[in-house]
Amino acid sequence: MSRGHLSRDDRLIFYSLGSATGDLHKAIRSVMARDDPSPEQMFAFVRDLSPVDNPFFELLRSERFGEVSLMDICFQKSIPEADQLQRFDTARKHLQGDWTDALAHAARQAQTQLDSVEQSGRRSEENFVIENTQDAVDDPGDRARLVERLDDPVFCTANFVRIEPGATAATFRAVFRPEGAEAVSIEFSNRHSSNREIRGEILKTMLRSGDYSSLRALLGQGYLGAGDPIVGGAVNGVLQQTLVDRLGFDNADDLKPFLLHLRDHGPADLARLTFDAMRATAIGRTNLLEVFMGADAPVPPVPEAPAMIPVHLFA
Repeated sequence: MSRGHLSRDDRLIFYSLGSATGDLHKAIRSVMARDDPSPEQMFAFVRDLSPVDNPFFELLRSERFGEVSLMDICFQKSIPEADQLQRFDTARKHLQGDWTDALAHAARQAQTQLDSVEQSGRRSEENFVIENTQDAVDDPGDRARLVERLDDPVFCTANFVRIEPGATAATFRAVFRPEGAEAVSIEFSNRHSSNREIRGEILKTMLRSGDYSSLRALLGQGYLGAGDPIVGGAVNGVLQQTLVDRLGFDNADDLKPFLLHLRDHGPADLARLTFDAMRATAIGRTNLLEVFMGADAPVPPVPEAPAMIPVHLFA
C-alpha cells in the first residue's frame, strides 16, 4: 500500500502543490500575451525559448518534494517530453571527450563480423536478391513463382499502378499493367520490418518511388548499404555497445529522436562534430550516419570556395 509514496504516483502531492502552478502559469501567459493557452501550449512556449539546457525547466526541476518537482506539477501532461529533453541534455554532455575512439573501435568489430559473413560465401549480390524474396513473400509457393519471374520486364517502374489490400492483413498486392495488356498483381508480405527487411511499408515505398527495370533490380537495391538487414544487424552491435550506452539511454529507440533533436537544436559545434564522426565511420558500402538517420541525416557542409584574386592585381 505504500508503493509510490512521495513519487509521481503520489496523487496527494499533486493535489497539495497544485496551487503553486497558478502564479507560474499566470506569468507565462503574460509573456505569451495570451489569456487562454493550455498547459501544453505554455510548456511548448517555454521549451522553445531555450531548446538546450533550458534554465527555466532546470529551476522548476530543482524545487522538489520527495521525487516530485514543480516541473511535474506545472506541466503534468508534458512529463514524458520533459523527461526526454532532460535525457537529451545529459546525453549531449556524454558526447564530449573520447567517445569517437570507442565508436571507431566498435565499428571495426562490426565490419569484421560483416566481412566474415561475406567471405564465408553465404552472401553475394545474387543471393542478396534471394534473401530479400524470403522477406518479401511469406508463402513458399508464391515465393518460388516470384523467383521464376525476377527478370520479367512486366514488373518495372513504368508498369507499376497501385498498392491494394491483400487476401489478409498480413499481405498486400502490387499491381502492374503493361501498356495494352491485362493487369498483373503480386502478393507481398505486409509484416512489420524489425531489422530493415524488405517487406511491408519499406517495400511499398520502394515499389511506389523506386527506379527498377525488374523485380531483381528492385530486390537487389541496397546491397551492403544502409537498408541491408545484415549491415543493420552488424550496426546494432555498434549502436548498443557505444552510442546507446554512452548516451545513457535505456534502449535504442531513444537514439534517432536524440539525433534529430541534436540536428535541429544543436549546439551547432557539437552537432557538427558528432555527425562528422558518424559520417566518417564506414561500414559495408555506407556509414553509421546513413544507417541511423537515413534521409533525415544532415547534409554535409559544402567546403568554402577559395577566394579568387583578380588576375590584374598581378599585372
